Amino acid sequence: MGNKPVDPAPYAEALRAADPRLREPLAGPVTRSQPSRLDTLREARFAAYRRRAEVRAPAAIPGPRDAGAAEVSRRGAAAAREALRRHAR
Repeated sequence: MGNKPVDPAPYAEALRAADPRLREPLAGPVTRSQPSRLDTLREARFAAYRRRAEVRAPAAIPGPRDAGAAEVSRRGAAAAREALRRHAR
């Protein structure tokens, strides 16, 4: 045997064919649809999320900063760069 991966599909198919209990689930066919109540709850949650996002969107857009705030920010960044330069020496 080599180090190549083995495809388990033929073995699983042979096992299912050999044992009649493995051909179908014991509880019958599996339902794959969600109950409508869960869909309704999910839609309500997403609608509330969309409303919150619409309310927050205008406030999230930054407006023009005043000159004083820009100057303070620039000085703070310069001080941080200088401190990093001193620390790196």
